[in-house]
Amino acid sequence: MAVDFAKARPFNPGERLLFSAAARDESMARHMYMFAARLIGPLRFLNPSALAKAAAVNIGYRGAAGVPPAR
Repeated sequence: MAVDFAKARPFNPGERLLFSAAARDESMARHMYMFAARLIGPLRFLNPSALAKAAAVNIGYRGAAGVPPAR
């Protein structure tokens, strides 16, 4: 995977979804760290609940110009 990222290719849609969610949400950042540190495997990293949460995080930021939603 590291070799794939080192090729300076554009991120695919799944990578964009997960990386952008990790930049916006602490629990998604932790999930990304767990995968990068090889503490979880690809099946757990790409499970449907993680992808749904990443989509929800990104939808919450859509149109907010980078400002987190009020809690």
